[in-house]
Amino acid sequence: MKIATFLLLVLIATVLFWLKSRGRINDQNLDSLSTIFGIVASIAAIVVLVVPDSQVESDGKFGSTLQQKISFRHLTAFNEYPTLAISELNIPRPYLDSINISNNPIIYTSNPVFKSIETFKSETGSQEIFSRYPAEENLPIDFGTLNYGTNVDGVTETSNTVMDDGGRNFQQAREDFEVDTIQYKGKAQEFNYAPIYAPFKATLGNAPWTLIGELDGLDSNVRRDINVPVGLIVQFPKFGDLDTDSLVSDRSYLYYNSDEWIRKVISQNSEIRGFLGFLYRYSPQYNESFDDGSCFIDLIDISPASPYVRIFDIENITDVPITIESLSYTILDRQEHEITALENRNDIFKELPIQDELINVIIPPRQHFLIPIEFGFEGKAHGQELQNLRVISNPSLLAGSKIFLIQPENQAPDPNNPDRGTPLIVDSVEIPSSFVSRLSSKDSLLDSIPNRFLMGSAIDIKALNIDAKSIEIPSPENEPLSYYTVSFGYGSCPYLLIYDSEKNYWVDLGNILSDISEQDLQATETHDIDRRVSKIRLEEREEEVSYIDSISIVYLDSHGDEQEVFSSISNLAANDMKYLTLKKGESLEIDLQDMLPEHSWAKKIRVNGYYQIIDSLEG
Repeated sequence: MKIATFLLLVLIATVLFWLKSRGRINDQNLDSLSTIFGIVASIAAIVVLVVPDSQVESDGKFGSTLQQKISFRHLTAFNEYPTLAISELNIPRPYLDSINISNNPIIYTSNPVFKSIETFKSETGSQEIFSRYPAEENLPIDFGTLNYGTNVDGVTETSNTVMDDGGRNFQQAREDFEVDTIQYKGKAQEFNYAPIYAPFKATLGNAPWTLIGELDGLDSNVRRDINVPVGLIVQFPKFGDLDTDSLVSDRSYLYYNSDEWIRKVISQNSEIRGFLGFLYRYSPQYNESFDDGSCFIDLIDISPASPYVRIFDIENITDVPITIESLSYTILDRQEHEITALENRNDIFKELPIQDELINVIIPPRQHFLIPIEFGFEGKAHGQELQNLRVISNPSLLAGSKIFLIQPENQAPDPNNPDRGTPLIVDSVEIPSSFVSRLSSKDSLLDSIPNRFLMGSAIDIKALNIDAKSIEIPSPENEPLSYYTVSFGYGSCPYLLIYDSEKNYWVDLGNILSDISEQDLQATETHDIDRRVSKIRLEEREEEVSYIDSISIVYLDSHGDEQEVFSSISNLAANDMKYLTLKKGESLEIDLQDMLPEHSWAKKIRVNGYYQIIDSLEG
């Protein structure tokens, strides 16, 4: 602005001189114009002297300030990888690449948000997770190891979804990125911040927070052959209703992880509900296979909220060091394990006093300085976890009857076999009619869960004092305008992607055929589709081989009736034990226009098969 004002003054003076030299104006006119020019020059001088030379841009962009000395932005990163990485001495290269930082930044560690993250990291037993899975400093993100995505100004860049033109960038609204692209984890291989189980309770207070679902896609023959339960119950208990003595540690995770952190959180947040959900497999009749430990995979599981971190990023864009002498901020002061249900970030800082803190941090040339300002958990992760849950159409059929389900057993581990996993028992539970009558729909339940759970304290930076000059800092948006996500991609199972023909990009639905790692466990997995889909793709990203027996599409015909059609591709037309195989790096793409009649659209995708890890094949 200052430069533009100066140039305007020079232009006016030049025009006046030219007009006078050409005789276009006389002395009387010149006096009048000079008076006007003097007024304009005075106003311009005030602008030059008083108005600061600053430019504040939207959340996620860099704002240039203090005569181009620094740039700043607010970053919001989702999933366990960036949350844990921010407290590393050397932040892993994949995360820095995703936020476009070349050198290892300086982290402001003397604030309560950073300390909450450190506590979370140590008390969950996650201190060594990056040393166990190091990221190569000079290598790009591995396709099958780490997945990242960024969304800035409505453009998404992702590491694992290649568009039709061969690129990885595509137009995508922020809201769509949040729903379609972020793979909320909350629990990954060797990372489980809540390795506990709680027993199911058919009490009236829990009914509106309970879903009773059907497991779609398992035909009667498959169900009989592998002896699995036929339904799924999901329950989100209030922490105050959880008796600490009733919680059972999942010892299969405790080799690396710890339940110290989550037990402290539960004990200090009695009114919180929706932070954790517990999943129980059930059957209307007792099945002896429940007693077979080999069938315990996912018979009881957990749906956790997904961690996130918000950061204020300052970059020294000069060739000389600069000093941040002090910060002005407001702070929501909370204990490290205390949860605040968060709907609007700006509301929590209203009427809080502004505090000043001397920090005297020297930022070297071209270096970044990161200040964690918020640490919490995303409630939206539950929607992704339960997206394929089909709620039972007539739950009254279970009213007054007993069902059999796996419950965690609170007993000491076997000292002769300490790694055998959590002890499980089969328990019969009666579902009262009054309980069934108070069940909620899936959408209603998920809408009742807070968008975010703030953990511990949060900070809103108001101003910086840099080299004896002050610059005001705008608060970040409640809903971030830019998202960053990096998640652990190791593990097993092929991936299913669908092409949204209205939004014109691929949507990664994540793993399919989860834990079906042997031919004896072969099964069908069904994915409901609530969008226009024109193509589907299966990708194998891991060191394993996927064996796909069939792929079918359930669609609505012109009369609104459901029909099912199988792919005509060789070996995919029926469940006949003739497989199409995919190895790491291979994919299969199917154009649904070749499968579906005109004027019909896909409603469900069904994939039947299994996978095998390379090590087990070689063995």
